[in-house]
Amino acid sequence: MPSAKVYGVDRFGQVALGEVEFFSEPKAPAIYVGTKATVGVFGSNTSIITAAGRSVKAASLASELTVTDHSFEAMLRLSEMDCELLNQGFWLSLCEVALASDGQVVLLSKQNVDGKLIKVAKTEIRVGTDFWADVTTSLERRRKDGADAVFERGEHPLLIWYLSALVELGVSYSLAYDSIQHTASVGVILNATSHPRDLRGACAFHSAFDLPMVRMAWGDASWSPVVDGFLVRASH
Repeated sequence: MPSAKVYGVDRFGQVALGEVEFFSEPKAPAIYVGTKATVGVFGSNTSIITAAGRSVKAASLASELTVTDHSFEAMLRLSEMDCELLNQGFWLSLCEVALASDGQVVLLSKQNVDGKLIKVAKTEIRVGTDFWADVTTSLERRRKDGADAVFERGEHPLLIWYLSALVELGVSYSLAYDSIQHTASVGVILNATSHPRDLRGACAFHSAFDLPMVRMAWGDASWSPVVDGFLVRASH
């Protein structure tokens, strides 16, 4: 029964730390929920908070085809959180995944002290704990079907890392899906005309296979953790 401090939003709408406990659960189908700003993977009983402050079950968004009836927050600006308390190893490991994924060419552009963008080759990378906060990736070979970068559904953690980097850099974007009821991949369209903070749902569906599940529990009913950019509420 491990526990950890994670980020969430308190009753005043401020980013705040909260303690949660994790419990292993039997494998089960996952629910993918996507908006124009972020994509989340949830257990079927997860209660997601809408922009209107209401709760909706992840499973109902997929089974009842109601995902487009709701708007959701997009909490991806990690610079608003305390860098020292973030799991830096997680973000840096995702960077390594990006570099090694199927031998694809990946250029990392990082701002130097003069504000200029410099391209860094894989063998030259020297990263600090603030690496993800001012970096963007150019996934040249992922460009297809009109999208600037396309991520397979199974690359969901890498996609979240990439979107967080875009938000940190102030790059506007929009996500594109195959359909409302299913998507094999997610396309990222850069320099989109608008990127509102709360966005209407665009896609929701059940996974085809059972996936490992972890249940997260916490005691403060006035606090909601951030999961994949969404706010979630304790299910009872």
